[in-house]
Amino acid sequence: MSSAIELRDVTFVRRLHHGRDVRLLTIFQNLNLDIGVRDRVALIGANGVGKSTLLRLMAGVLMPDRGKVVRRSPARVILEPAVGLEPALSGRDNAHTILRLQGFSRAEANLKLDEINEFSELGEFLDEPVKTYSTGMISRLVVSTQLLSIGESGLLLDEGIGAADSRFQAKVMTEIERRFETLRFLVLASHDTESLLRYCTRGIVLQLGRLAFDGYINEALEFYRTSQ
Repeated sequence: MSSAIELRDVTFVRRLHHGRDVRLLTIFQNLNLDIGVRDRVALIGANGVGKSTLLRLMAGVLMPDRGKVVRRSPARVILEPAVGLEPALSGRDNAHTILRLQGFSRAEANLKLDEINEFSELGEFLDEPVKTYSTGMISRLVVSTQLLSIGESGLLLDEGIGAADSRFQAKVMTEIERRFETLRFLVLASHDTESLLRYCTRGIVLQLGRLAFDGYINEALEFYRTSQ
């Protein structure tokens, strides 16, 4: 199995500010992990154990304090819907910018916009300023843009898909399932056992910021259940 993402001796410390005081909280210490090409990985754990932080480290959104993250395969990440958007620009212009940053030519990005509008179901609102959008509409715009630009990249997906409603979340997961043959890898952080069993074959259980279990998804879920 060739590696798509490697984490080697990764330590990540969060700095918590309380007025002038700064408290250091170690989220991960000397973490080692390989995500292989064609892996379908579930990140499992209680709130606060570092699932979202781990996704951000894999994506390069966060940098480790020590150790290294090696990305050998391109990946799209769906994490924080509002990051990087220009509120005064339209949804169309923002989607176009995201596509250009992901390596699409101007012509390719223009061709992709109608598909994004159809999938997001934003309709005429695609040409309205993003500052007029609800959080759900922002989520639909960004998730649709990122999802439809995956190609043969991998996907790092945080649970809940932002503020999108349950019907749209189900639509996104159906689209991901349709793309499984070309999706280079999937890492999904979720509490939804049904989704994890349906879309993942490998499970990683995080406890107190450490990797407590790594194995088949059924065994990982059982480990998590019995360790609570």
